[in-house]
Amino acid sequence: LLKEAVKDNTKITNKQLKAQWKEYEPKVTVAHILVSKKSTAEDIINKLKEDGSYANFKKLAKKYSTDSSTKNDGGKLAAFDNTDTSLDSTFKKAALGLKQGS
Repeated sequence: LLKEAVKDNTKITNKQLKAQWKEYEPKVTVAHILVSKKSTAEDIINKLKEDGSYANFKKLAKKYSTDSSTKNDGGKLAAFDNTDTSLDSTFKKAALGLKQGS
């Protein structure tokens, strides 16, 4: 009933719909390795360049990540989209800009 009442009393213009569609980003799932030192990050990047497999990424996340909530799952974060407010905006923008599988 509530859903129908909202539909009946809400007017969405084509302009609003097009603007929202332009901003839409589908949910993505990413993994990260959070570290406190730039030198550690650079070492990890070099190790990933040697063997860029996801299995290696997961091992490195478990070994080096300071994010205790994701490190044991290979750095994997819960799926999110551009409306998420819990992630840093710079991180979110970078993650949403990645190509699939990179």
